[in-house]
Amino acid sequence: MCRRNTRNRKNQTIPHTGGSKANATRRAEMMAETGQKPGRAQIYIATHKNKDGVYVNEAPKEICVSFFMNSNCISTR
Repeated sequence: MCRRNTRNRKNQTIPHTGGSKANATRRAEMMAETGQKPGRAQIYIATHKNKDGVYVNEAPKEICVSFFMNSNCISTR
């Protein structure tokens, strides 16, 4: 099991900055800050950028661009 998990982590192509915090907890914190319920795209963006606002690599950046291309309801922060 341990070796399998190690192998799976190495195969991940899109790293995230979410840590061990659950997305439900993150959503509740974002809702407390803004007063609005964040969407899935906003959660994704928040967990794939560094603290300085730069994406962790090009793959999540391309996915976020497609979010913006397909939806006009995502606010940028």
